Amino acid sequence: MEWDDSCSRTKSRTRYVPVVFDKESQLKENSVASSSSIDMICLIGKHLRQNWKLQNALSSLGISICHSEDGESFVEEMPEECHLVFVCEDFSGCVFDSLWAARRRILGPPYIISCVDNGLPLLPVTRPAYCRVMCGLNICFTGFKSRDELSALCWLVHSMGGSVKKEFGSRVTHLVAKSVSGPKYRVAVALGLPIMTSEWVHKCWEKRDELSFVATNEEMVRYKQVPFYKCCLSFHNFMDEERQRMEGIAASNGAVCVSANHEACTHIVVAVDSAELFNCTPRIHVVKQEWFWESVALAACADESLYLLNKVLLCCLHITAVQCQMLLCRNKVDLLTAQDRD
Repeated sequence: MEWDDSCSRTKSRTRYVPVVFDKESQLKENSVASSSSIDMICLIGKHLRQNWKLQNALSSLGISICHSEDGESFVEEMPEECHLVFVCEDFSGCVFDSLWAARRRILGPPYIISCVDNGLPLLPVTRPAYCRVMCGLNICFTGFKSRDELSALCWLVHSMGGSVKKEFGSRVTHLVAKSVSGPKYRVAVALGLPIMTSEWVHKCWEKRDELSFVATNEEMVRYKQVPFYKCCLSFHNFMDEERQRMEGIAASNGAVCVSANHEACTHIVVAVDSAELFNCTPRIHVVKQEWFWESVALAACADESLYLLNKVLLCCLHITAVQCQMLLCRNKVDLLTAQDRD
């Protein structure tokens, strides 16, 4: 591991601070139970000694407390299986990296204060947990192509006390999506689960020191994924006024409005079931306008397969017009009377 000039490998002076507990404080009914599973708490850095909220919380636990500048001596002297918990004010930098590389248990001040304030047991953790902002949440991710981005998001979720699920199961509470398609997205929409953006995770982390904040606060609704994320829509067979209104609604829900022959077009929204011949690639969804309105109502992208036009011939770009007409004759499809037969 690389160390910068501020990271000295020499042992820091470690000072043990005796903590005196009176009998009354030890017998308080609202004191945290099961804290005895932690043998010692080590506060890293000078600033934590002046964090009075943390000091008051620790005084109710009845656990030995010590101070260290970097915790290095404890890493060298104490076995990994010892229930020693390090408290770090910053979850980045060489000191934190060194402790985590040694597979030590690490907590943040807000995590301890929150546990004490809510009468919850303070137990050893397997991953660093700075706060409890996402405690009780099971997060699943979809649509992320960058492994580095996904790893960083998973790290933040774990650091806020949340869990990450690789597969979408019954325990998932939130889906963080970078795409409005795919099996995970469809299941989340069907179950009515919150579908969030990655910005939601980052905003929660920004509020990690706010003890009253939780990831499910109403203010976080603004970070829900928009229905038409990365969708390029083209509207057909609408009156100009109606088309302009729909384009405005589409834009406010994350869509970009383009022409049907635009290379970025992903959806062609048609007013009525028609016999119009659309020359498009298979990746473009040609759907009824009900798909658009259902997506807006759901605040999520509806399943296109439920709203495909019944009588529209989708021609791939490599098929010529003559070949299309031959195909029509071969299958005895009369486009001109298609609506009458319906």
